[in-house]
Amino acid sequence: MNEEEVQIDLVTLLHYILRKWRSIIVMMLILAVAANLYSVRKNMAEVAAAGEVQEKSTKKAVEEIKTALTDDEIEQVELAYRMYSYNAEIYRDNEQYLENSAVMQLSSNEIPTEMLSYQVKKDAAEEELVNIFAMYENALLDEDTCTAVVSVFGEKYANTSVRELIRIEDTLNASHTDVLMTQGMNSGILNIRIYATDQEQCERIAEIIKDRMQVYTQQLQQTFGQFIVNSVAEQYYMSSDNEINEQKSDAIDAVGRAYSAMQNASAGLTEDQMTYYNLLVKPIEEEKVQENHKGVETAITPTVQYVNIKYILIGLFAGMFLAVCWYAVIYIMTQTVKDADEVKAVTNLPVFGMVLKNKKAEKGNRIDRWIDSWFAHGRKSEDTEILLMRISHEVAMLAEQKNMQHLLLTVYESNGEETREYAEDLAEKLSELGMTVTCTDGLISNNTEVLKQLEYADGAVFVEQLMKSDRKEIRDAVALCERCKVEVLGNVVIGSDSY
Repeated sequence: MNEEEVQIDLVTLLHYILRKWRSIIVMMLILAVAANLYSVRKNMAEVAAAGEVQEKSTKKAVEEIKTALTDDEIEQVELAYRMYSYNAEIYRDNEQYLENSAVMQLSSNEIPTEMLSYQVKKDAAEEELVNIFAMYENALLDEDTCTAVVSVFGEKYANTSVRELIRIEDTLNASHTDVLMTQGMNSGILNIRIYATDQEQCERIAEIIKDRMQVYTQQLQQTFGQFIVNSVAEQYYMSSDNEINEQKSDAIDAVGRAYSAMQNASAGLTEDQMTYYNLLVKPIEEEKVQENHKGVETAITPTVQYVNIKYILIGLFAGMFLAVCWYAVIYIMTQTVKDADEVKAVTNLPVFGMVLKNKKAEKGNRIDRWIDSWFAHGRKSEDTEILLMRISHEVAMLAEQKNMQHLLLTVYESNGEETREYAEDLAEKLSELGMTVTCTDGLISNNTEVLKQLEYADGAVFVEQLMKSDRKEIRDAVALCERCKVEVLGNVVIGSDSY
């Protein structure tokens, strides 16, 4: 039998490709990530190159302008630059203090305040009790406690000084005038005053301090021996503190003085000196602009773009295109039968029926079933048992018309276990109809028993699976049956695992 050209059904090809949606999506994501990584690498190289060009340009400009100045003029400019740099640092520190310190956000006349008071008793000399109070004042606020307190205010006020918010005072040490309670000779009061922006923060910080007080007291008892610490008062109220106003005024004045000094640093410089001076102060000015535009890309300081939507979309489309082309090539180049019409064309024999879905597909993914519904071509999804019963009756009727008593059902092992199960189910139903049926391996195989079975057969039925049964093997099997004068009644087609 001459091998004829096989036409490719574009609808079936599209069905096959769509059923590969998982692999296509994976390929799209891989190429999208790869394209974005390429974009980041390219962008980083561009930013680095721009920085190098800018640095070289600045150095070249500095060298050129210095040749036009005398040594005294250069020294005068560098002195002005040092003054500018010194005051710029003062300006930045105080400005950050005003913006990022929780203390500076408090109103001096209405400060949310929590006061914790502890009575400390010990049967010992007053000097030893003084030492205990000194340890509380100096070491109660350890690094971990300060970190926990700052976390209450959030990242914006991460630079807050905890010791500005929490003051620890005792009534034994001199120079304290805000004594709230009296004490005996062997006891004293430890007052812990907490400032915050609202009552909730005060309470959260108070819990942190109370936990730390308990732990640190146990540590001190190991050093000083046993002593008693009792909580005698815990009070929330609104207080006032003139020191905060003074701190704000000092910081604002420092910012103003530093700014004025920066503006006046270049006074008296010539035009050439100003050119040199501006080149020196340019990095400080750029740093200031960058701080004022955090998260905003500026022309002065190019930044790396870590997510490039353009390249991600290109990667997604490229991944989809490559995956679709790959599966299209596989579909076209494979030598297996693709649909029932192709089985008819290859064998020049009728197809008794086609099982549209195998057993796994019936329980398959919802998306797969949805895709399959697009390509049903108006066919109803018939129950498998009913379909096999109908096929068996049609085959039995045709065999009876041709006076055939012994039928051979051929199915290749390469078609899989499920396809063979369908063939065995069909053989069982034909046997129930009075036919003698043998279910065997494909005729074109190394199994000599198959040829012996073919010798005693009156007719044959081929069971083929789409995307697995080879066209050449089917043709050779038909030709073998013709040589052995065994008539092939037709084909039973099992749907593919792929679509």
